[in-house]
Amino acid sequence: MVQPYFSKTRQEKFDQFLKFIGTGRASSDITEILPAAIEGKVDTLFIENRSDIFGIYNPSAQDLIIQNTHRVPNVSLMNLVAMKALKKGGTVYLFEKKDAPDVSSNINALFRY
Repeated sequence: MVQPYFSKTRQEKFDQFLKFIGTGRASSDITEILPAAIEGKVDTLFIENRSDIFGIYNPSAQDLIIQNTHRVPNVSLMNLVAMKALKKGGTVYLFEKKDAPDVSSNINALFRY
């Protein structure tokens, strides 16, 4: 019963992402998305299902090291971004690769401002 509402909202955010990519209001770059999520700037995240980005983030220096595999002490950066976005009132959608707003990236964000 609520499926049409959520599908419509998701499509609207998808369309906004496409409209704003390249303007500073949307990004497919984890190095931009993670600090934005921490600041509460992320309105909507689109995260590829069964995919991940691993690394280490130092918030005080805003330094991000991306690594190819999970090994201590790195973490799932996609989980970190999702948790930060949700905590600050953002919305997170999972998608399959073929349905991504930007298929070149496994994480896409629409910013509030």
